[in-house]
Amino acid sequence: MNVIERLINDDYVEHMKYATERKDNEIFVSELVLCKQRAEFNKRYYYMYQPNNSALIGKLIHRGLELFLYAFNQVEYEKEFSKQLGDYIVRGRVDVITEDEVIEIKTGMDHRDTKPSEHHLQQVRLYMWLTNKPRGRRVYVTYGKLAEYEVTDACSDDEVAYMIDNWLSPRYEWECDYCQFKNLCPHRVERKR
Repeated sequence: MNVIERLINDDYVEHMKYATERKDNEIFVSELVLCKQRAEFNKRYYYMYQPNNSALIGKLIHRGLELFLYAFNQVEYEKEFSKQLGDYIVRGRVDVITEDEVIEIKTGMDHRDTKPSEHHLQQVRLYMWLTNKPRGRRVYVTYGKLAEYEVTDACSDDEVAYMIDNWLSPRYEWECDYCQFKNLCPHRVERKR
């Protein structure tokens, strides 16, 4: 098998594993910080998944940075956590975890902002809640900028319950521009340009 086939196959197998083994009451952190309808479409139409180049490149950068950090510190990477909250199980896979910190890596074309995106911070705060770690860090590795931001306030049980109870479709207007299900969605928002 060539390198590209192996990369695509590995990504697809991982996606199918998560899609077919998840319980109906499970919510992934990466879904909770974004659009509820998209999460429901992803559950229902999991077999339509198609890896894209940006995601595959991002996975490779993640893995390289995770292995780099592992070589210099006592860290674990790609570690899964879950926590029961009421009727739901909140699940997440932390990129890198140390004795007292979670580190989330974000790759992409560019990070021009002077502060992290709101949903990226929420994701770190949720991972801190899942892992009971006092600190978190969001690291951006992009073509235009390398940046990291420390997070010191984990979500509380009440905040997570509120996020679940008030999960919007979409949570942010810009999400529809990037959603593969936008032509099916009854909640689609057309942004004015």
